[in-house]
Amino acid sequence: MWITVVVATFALLTCSTPVASISSTTTDAVNNENNDSTHSRETEIFLAYVMPSIGIFISLIVFMTPFREIKQLAKDKDLGTLNPYPYPIMMGAQACGLTYGLVLKDYFFFFSNYPGTILCTWYTLQCLSCNMANKTRDIMQKILMVTVLILTVEVLVLFVSIPDEGKDDNDDDDDGKDDVRVTIAGTLFVIYLAVMYYSPASTVMHIIKTKDASSILPPLQLAVTTNAVIWLTYGLFIEQPYIWGPNVVGLVIGVLLFVLYFIYPSNKRKERKLRSKLKHEENTDIYKGDTNGTNVTTV
Repeated sequence: MWITVVVATFALLTCSTPVASISSTTTDAVNNENNDSTHSRETEIFLAYVMPSIGIFISLIVFMTPFREIKQLAKDKDLGTLNPYPYPIMMGAQACGLTYGLVLKDYFFFFSNYPGTILCTWYTLQCLSCNMANKTRDIMQKILMVTVLILTVEVLVLFVSIPDEGKDDNDDDDDGKDDVRVTIAGTLFVIYLAVMYYSPASTVMHIIKTKDASSILPPLQLAVTTNAVIWLTYGLFIEQPYIWGPNVVGLVIGVLLFVLYFIYPSNKRKERKLRSKLKHEENTDIYKGDTNGTNVTTV
């Protein structure tokens, strides 16, 4: 499987239009900033290269988070209480982001979505290998089939129906085709993200309704929110609304979940706090008993 992944990645990068740098959008943004900018050179380098590099690393951390749990569930062949539906949707969203990075010739964005595409595909297949209700399996398979169909049509439209004619022949025509590709890939990416954001949005409503934030994992939520901040800033820097727009939504949801985490203590935190209080009272009683006993002995 991993050999296939490597070969497919190499083929995608080779077949895409070659560029002189790792990101043409980043290079253009830096050049524009050099022509007319109040930013320092160090700030431009940080926004154009360092920040998206950090974003790639954080994206990997985010999507590696459920790896151990799903691996164990697949080993036991039992999903337990895990909801498997988000994973094929996340696979589609990450694949659309990967394709958008190729079309945009921005390989920072490409590689930020690459780990998510591979891992969410693996998560989906592992979930399907587990025992589950027939209805759940049917829905999973339908979501997966629709996702694969949409991605196949997208690739055919972007790289076959709109072929490259060579920039030396007609630069204006080629630029127009690039704009069409960016619009199609970006729109589909945003649509998939909108569907994917339904899950955290429903989580927000569930927490407000139950007044229990036990479903929020602070380290994971911190990574997700930081990731949104990084790509929001990077998208604004290279002036790509298809990148910064969805991350505005992700940032708002992330901040809201953090606020709810502190407003509504989870049941687990309540239990830990209660156990700590009882243990403290028990230790206090024991200490008082020992003190009284000592006093009696002294008398």
